[in-house]
Amino acid sequence: RVDAAALRAMMRVDARASLGAIALDWGVIACAALLSEAAAHPLAYLLAVITIGARQHGLGVMMHEGAHLGLHKRRALNDFIGELLAAWPLFVSMRGYRAHHNEHHRNLNTRDDPDFCYRTREDGSPRPEFRFPMPRRRFARMLVSDLLGLGLVRMLGTLRRIGESRGGKDASSSTRAPSDRALDAARPVFYLALVVALTLTGGWRSFALYWLVPLFTWLAMVTRLRGVAEHWGLNGGVGTRTTISSWLGRFLLAPHNIGYHADHHLFPAVRFHALPELHRVLAARGVFTSDFRETRGYTGVFRECTTPSPAPE
Repeated sequence: RVDAAALRAMMRVDARASLGAIALDWGVIACAALLSEAAAHPLAYLLAVITIGARQHGLGVMMHEGAHLGLHKRRALNDFIGELLAAWPLFVSMRGYRAHHNEHHRNLNTRDDPDFCYRTREDGSPRPEFRFPMPRRRFARMLVSDLLGLGLVRMLGTLRRIGESRGGKDASSSTRAPSDRALDAARPVFYLALVVALTLTGGWRSFALYWLVPLFTWLAMVTRLRGVAEHWGLNGGVGTRTTISSWLGRFLLAPHNIGYHADHHLFPAVRFHALPELHRVLAARGVFTSDFRETRGYTGVFRECTTPSPAPE
């Protein structure tokens, strides 16, 4: 049992922390692109792709925070910030993701969980790419394939699956909040303005090199690895996992405390910046077992989710 007063403090929305995290992501993205252009060296570009992809992941994490109404106390501002600064640049809708993600929380690892359905067949058995434990070489090949951009079709499907807003499908325009209707109208304007700006400034090359390439390489790999870490290779394929990372692991793979996934499922309203504190409380109470597991690092996840590959004949 968590102290009620402490829990309320951890659930308190802190707009400055949220906006600071988003500003940090965008600042690092801009610096990485500018330094790569200044260096004009393949290694500098490679480092920029990794860094930008990691910060795109950070924006995705803050979209997740906004889906849980954690960016601002006022819902309209929360949704405006989450859509404009995090979701739309990643070609998804935060409000559409919210509908999808709420079902995931309510129906974890059941046929009513959209994430579980995506990864399993009708009979509940995992699809081949989610059949764990998996031979290590095979899983490594999948991650390398994503890094090389060969998972483009899968990534596009993922963006479509999580990014379609259901607001217009679930409610008539007369019953929806004016802020929702305004955001629905603003989204195509956002993309039109982006196209016009890139065309007028000749920025298509930079957009492709420093936005699309990281999105479909590093971010694609990270989302696969994180998805496996969160819900696979566990007791009978159920439950969830918290992954404790080093500072480098947090920067590259698990920004803004997204690795504390088991903690998040137990207390979804706890804000991203308070998850380490929540984890300390839960760990002291012996919460983490085979169903709610704590793993050290993503190399630990790799070991838990794979088996030694058979020796070549």
